[in-house]
Amino acid sequence: MTDKTFEFEPRFALVMANLKTAREVNQVVENEGEVNIKNFLKFIQNILYNRLPIIQEWKCEFDSNKRYISINYYFGDNWKVLKDDYICIYIEMAYGIDMLFDDDPDVGLYVPMTWKHRNKFAEKLKDNLTKSFMNQWKEPDDEDLIWQFVKIENYAKGDSFDTNGFVNEIEELVRKLVDKKDIIDSAIKQVKR
Repeated sequence: MTDKTFEFEPRFALVMANLKTAREVNQVVENEGEVNIKNFLKFIQNILYNRLPIIQEWKCEFDSNKRYISINYYFGDNWKVLKDDYICIYIEMAYGIDMLFDDDPDVGLYVPMTWKHRNKFAEKLKDNLTKSFMNQWKEPDDEDLIWQFVKIENYAKGDSFDTNGFVNEIEELVRKLVDKKDIIDSAIKQVKR
């Protein structure tokens, strides 16, 4: 036997001391994440329908894969740019293990990568939006020309989550995009000529 001890660095020591809890968190997000996030997005959809009545006239679809669930709003066939794909305003949230890897929800404008007029559309859109349109707007990202993260940490309040504050930020971002419907319509029409 030896009297020597090993000391982890403080942050890693905290993880080791709470590894059981971390494993339980992982199990909860894996087993219950999809259902809870889907129900939360349905709740958000209902709130948006009440607060932004104009989108009740729009088409709304839920889309999910093994990592994300999204609500997609599009202005019917006017935003149809491919046989089976549309430009749409989306709200997307990760579920399962991806929730733990700094994969924050985001709101944005999806434009199919395979649309032949995509780059022209992006330029028209960029020319007609003010630079402060979305305060964290970065360069176009794959299919999402305009997007902004909604930081989960901003709504963690001790042992609870501020769903009202989170939904209010989602609404504000969706409203900004909905308010630009005419610009989006015009850009689609111009590039389709």
